[in-house]
Amino acid sequence: MKRLFRYIISLVVAVVAVGCVSENLPSKEESSKVYEGDMAPKFTTTLLDGSQVSLEEYRGAPLLLIMFDCSCPDCKNLLDDLHSAIERGESVPAILAIGRDSDAATIEQYRADNGYTIAMAPDPDRAVYGLYASTYVPRAYLLDAGGRIVMMTIEYDDWYMPELLKRARAMK
Repeated sequence: MKRLFRYIISLVVAVVAVGCVSENLPSKEESSKVYEGDMAPKFTTTLLDGSQVSLEEYRGAPLLLIMFDCSCPDCKNLLDDLHSAIERGESVPAILAIGRDSDAATIEQYRADNGYTIAMAPDPDRAVYGLYASTYVPRAYLLDAGGRIVMMTIEYDDWYMPELLKRARAMK
């Protein structure tokens, strides 16, 4: 009986705690700093190979900009779906993935462990991520050749990657 009582109390405490935490998070809309139709904020970042790249260098063709976290299961699902599309030989735009809260060594290990080949850059202090959002990953931004956000996703669902790639192909 004591065991059942402890279980019920633990369950109630957990439900209340989760409710309190989720109430303090902004909505997905409130957490966004940019929206579809906006120009993507400019930035320069350092890729895993040590080279620097700016968002401006991607102008002239569509770009899929991804914000991810190495510990996020939804981020892995998004990146796995993208990786599968690449392996199938599907037409994909240029891709740049920004690792929120991660250093280069962590992202390099994550990239190697998962077999990803896309360009990735660490963002340990959220300098790039903070231009786009305050909370929630993964985030994917499809930019047109001029740098305008034509589609964005927050968190992940199975239909996101096929739709992102379909819209990118339509821009070519």
